[in-house]
Amino acid sequence: MARLKIRGTWSGLLEDVAVHAWTVPMLREEVATRANCSPDSITLTFAGKILKDDDAVRSLASLGVKNNSKILATRISPQERDAFRREESLLSRLEEIWEAANAIMENHPDELSIEDINREIEYRSGQLVQIDSELERRAVVLGARLHAMAVNLIGFELYEDAIEALCLGEEAFSICDPNLVEVSDPIYTENKKEFRCQLPESLLQICIYNETSNHLGNG
Repeated sequence: MARLKIRGTWSGLLEDVAVHAWTVPMLREEVATRANCSPDSITLTFAGKILKDDDAVRSLASLGVKNNSKILATRISPQERDAFRREESLLSRLEEIWEAANAIMENHPDELSIEDINREIEYRSGQLVQIDSELERRAVVLGARLHAMAVNLIGFELYEDAIEALCLGEEAFSICDPNLVEVSDPIYTENKKEFRCQLPESLLQICIYNETSNHLGNG
């Protein structure tokens, strides 16, 4: 059994906590009961990391919680919690898109080179585009990189993979505020219209047409 030191919305000691059996939801409910509020309004932070709902199947001990651990409990509104969960979900999806992009590159190491997702975005004038949201910045950069990848793949007549790259890029862009994508005018394309509007219509049609032709020719 362990003793946990809770600070924040409710401050005190939790005695006799079975850290090898308790999960994050169980701890959150105990803290919420003592704070006289809903468990959904409580966020728990341990060692600088928010204890998430997807840790529900893991014990506190497996997350590093032990005797005399200090845990911060903060209270947020349902709207703030929903926004947090949505951003976590979108960040997770961006990571999946990035992994898919890496898989395409691994299949074509001689034809493709894509820079890191964390590169800054610039106007053609050289001025940095200011994007306050880290989520949207990552999404815009990843979308632009995937479109650049698709252009390279088309040059090598790898249309099937180009289609996948374009679709992944559009999914990344869909995470952003549409106005942000329209006005960012990044250096990766000739103009805004190609960046956002022409690419899905023209390049994707070219890919589909050529890939279909290849299949018909092979048949």
